[in-house]
Amino acid sequence: MMLSAQLGSGRSEPVVPSLRMLIGGGAACPAELHKQVR
Repeated sequence: MMLSAQLGSGRSEPVVPSLRMLIGGGAACPAELHKQVR
């Protein structure tokens, strides 16, 4: 949800600047998702 909001905004600065990281669970992120989030 946050990733789609960021990508949909068309802005390079974060939509929520105070949000640093949002990861749930202990499983590793898929490589493509990791690239998009970074």
